[in-house]
Amino acid sequence: MGSWGLNMMPAVTFVALNIADAYLTKISLAAGAIEINPLMTGIGSSLLFKGLIAVALACALYFFGKEKLLWLLNFAFFGIVLWNSAAYLLIDLWPLNSFIGTHAGF
Repeated sequence: MGSWGLNMMPAVTFVALNIADAYLTKISLAAGAIEINPLMTGIGSSLLFKGLIAVALACALYFFGKEKLLWLLNFAFFGIVLWNSAAYLLIDLWPLNSFIGTHAGF
């Protein structure tokens, strides 16, 4: 992989994490979760929209010479993806999901 590929890896990772976030949000919402980010309530699970926003933000960061911020954003989105994965597992795959959903506010 050349230097161009290494320079673009944070941006590719950022876009992939955003799409993973949108997908996990979509399946979690279908399983009964709620969107807690008020900015994303209507669009949080749109794979295309989240992907396009991520590409635009990554391009803007490269344009303004702030591409190192992508590492911080990738770390944050990795945490969000882990959170969404845990939420989906708790809501949809937990054997007692009907009991938890009724009594614990899930």
